[in-house]
Amino acid sequence: MYGTRDPKMHSLISEYEDVIQATQIQLQETKEDHRNLKQELLALISENQKLSTKLDLEYKERINDSVDGKLSDILHSELLLNLQKELDLCKSEKKRALELYESSLVLIEKLEQELEQNKENASCGHKNAVSISLSENILGAKLKNTKENLEAALNGRDQAERENLAHKTEIAKLKMSLESGNKLIEDFKIREAEWKEKYIKSEQNYAMLQATYECVVKSRNQLESKMDIYSKNIRELVDKNNEARLKVAEALDVAEKAIVEKDATAIREYHLKEETKRLQLCLEHVIDEAGKKVASEVEETEKKYEERLKTVLKELTEAKSESEKVKEEKKKVFSRYKKLERLTSAKLDKEKINLIKGSETEITILENHLASVYEELERVKLKYDEMAGEKRKSEEKYSEEIENLKSVATSKEERESYLEQTVKELTSQLEVKVDELNESSRRCEFFIGQVRDLQVENKSLRKTAGKCRCEKLRARLQKLNEMRISQTSELESHVESQMKLNETWKEEVKEMTEKFERKIHLIQKECDDLKAKNKKITNELNVCKGKICFET
Repeated sequence: MYGTRDPKMHSLISEYEDVIQATQIQLQETKEDHRNLKQELLALISENQKLSTKLDLEYKERINDSVDGKLSDILHSELLLNLQKELDLCKSEKKRALELYESSLVLIEKLEQELEQNKENASCGHKNAVSISLSENILGAKLKNTKENLEAALNGRDQAERENLAHKTEIAKLKMSLESGNKLIEDFKIREAEWKEKYIKSEQNYAMLQATYECVVKSRNQLESKMDIYSKNIRELVDKNNEARLKVAEALDVAEKAIVEKDATAIREYHLKEETKRLQLCLEHVIDEAGKKVASEVEETEKKYEERLKTVLKELTEAKSESEKVKEEKKKVFSRYKKLERLTSAKLDKEKINLIKGSETEITILENHLASVYEELERVKLKYDEMAGEKRKSEEKYSEEIENLKSVATSKEERESYLEQTVKELTSQLEVKVDELNESSRRCEFFIGQVRDLQVENKSLRKTAGKCRCEKLRARLQKLNEMRISQTSELESHVESQMKLNETWKEEVKEMTEKFERKIHLIQKECDDLKAKNKKITNELNVCKGKICFET
């Protein structure tokens, strides 16, 4: 039995040894595979850590560099979700790989222990064949289990490799998405730079527009002020034009009256054929008296007005000379003040230099004295500034009043020129009327000559028709007397109208002269006040100078 079983056992032992060697080879291969898997897992873990750090940095940079809040929030949320998913998958895969690795290590240890036991049992195989057979059965079952476990480990390894490939593909996709995100961020940065440039340009344009708007507003205000001035000037011109129109209308009325009178005189010429020399002499005497009176009154008013204008101009020149004298006195006082200040400063410096060598108490006394002197100088300066301000105000008032007087004088001159023109027009009208009257007188003389001839011719007929002729002549003389009375009344009315015009002119001239005299008196009063103020200022300056000289 033992001999028969000996080759079988030998064969079984050899097979068992072959199986054990094969299992050892498989175990070594599985160990190497596990080592490779471990290295790959560690590499994946390190890569995941690096990628996580990179993603965190990029995420922070994108958060810091993001321009649009909505887009950055969406991108960050999507990236965070993807990264969280990938991290969860990596963690789960890591756990699975670690579990498989631990289970494979446990199986390898168990198999090694079983191999050692089998070796020990193989050494004792000759002794216990029954135990060997049992151990063979147990080892077969265990080998089956190990094969199944190895197949499961291999399948797990394949799954892990597949999952790693999938993770690698996902990581590549994430890298692509990160690159695209980086590109988007760069595009956003470029757009942000462009927007910043546009914003700067828009700010510059806004500043330019603001400056142009301010210039336009200033020009508009200037134009509005000019328009107000022009509107005032236009109103004044319109008022003057209306006054001129009224005066022209008055002149036209006068001219129409003159034309009517001329027509009346032309009509009357037919009735003045039998006018006598007495009527002509009376008319000439009345016309001469009226012309002389008008001319004398006009000359008197012109002389008075010219004399008053001369006096006003003299007073203005005197006031200007006084103002210039005051300015010169001001300059002299200022120069004297500067000289005194310089002298006092020089003396004080010398006294300081001399007193530095002396005692300290004297120096303090002199410094106090200097402080008091400087305070007084400042007071004098303040008084001087106050006096200068008052003087400026008075000069401004004086210049304004001079300008007002000049404007009044110009208006009076214009009024005078207008009155002169009206006087000239009226004198021309009077001359025309005088010429017409001279012509009428000449015609009257002609008719008087004819009357004389008729009287000579009618002397022969007086004897025959004395009574009838006398009655006709009396009736004719009555008609002539009536015509003379009507003409004299018309001439008297015309002379009265001229006298009324002269009286109105006189009243206007008186009013203008009185107003002008009042303004001149006011100006004289103001000039006297200014003189008094200047005297006070000069007295105060002299007092200050005396104090300064006394203190020095």
